Amino acid sequence: MLAETHDGNGDLLTADWNWEASQAEYRRATELDSSSVDAALHYVYGLHTLRRWQAAQQELTRALRIAPVSPAVNLEMLRLLVDTHQYDAAFQQFRKVLELDPASVGAYYEFFPVYARLGRDDDAIAAFLKMETLAGASPKLIEALTVAARRSGLRGCLRERVEQLQRKAKHSRISPYAFANLYAHLGDKERALEYLEQGYRQHLPRMMWVNARATWDPLRTDPRFQSILQGMRFAAESSTVFSPRAAGSTDQSTAPGAPGSR
Repeated sequence: MLAETHDGNGDLLTADWNWEASQAEYRRATELDSSSVDAALHYVYGLHTLRRWQAAQQELTRALRIAPVSPAVNLEMLRLLVDTHQYDAAFQQFRKVLELDPASVGAYYEFFPVYARLGRDDDAIAAFLKMETLAGASPKLIEALTVAARRSGLRGCLRERVEQLQRKAKHSRISPYAFANLYAHLGDKERALEYLEQGYRQHLPRMMWVNARATWDPLRTDPRFQSILQGMRFAAESSTVFSPRAAGSTDQSTAPGAPGSR
């Protein structure tokens, strides 16, 4: 029970963007209950958010020893591998997550951008459509996305999804983070930044990931992006683009289908 209290304190501090204090609470929870998968995941999320890659991977490895078939732990390992560009390992982890949970929306959400980065647009489209289907998109919307993909490829599919959300936003609230994410995948930095700034002003919970996700790597040198990170109290050194060699690992750019792998 005491460990859960520290986890709760950590969540409150995270919501206030008090990163170091929240990490201290999460770490204390794991010390009090080293067998708690929930406590381990909270701690890993914080480490991931702060781009403390090695510590996060070590804690995840420990969590997997406790609960090797946990869908949540395995999905977080996939996120970490994607954000650190370890694509060989990410492909293996992607398959493992789907073995544990074939209907995992998160797995396809993580992996369609990987396919896109590796130039495998057909696989990216298939993963994106699967994600939307599992997330509950109507057959009509899926058909519209499919037609757009046939006509204009991955970019057409993503643009169609933006238009769908814009229509929905006229009568329902759509998170600015969702728009920012799609525009980032489209390479529209200006609109991605506009929506991230909205998310920052609204203090959206998902903004906690803006420091860590590979999605935002193309924006990191932009002063407006740096201003968001500073406003969220992220340390400047934590916001640099991931460098595999600097982290002591190897960029897995020879994953199946990647340039140079054939």
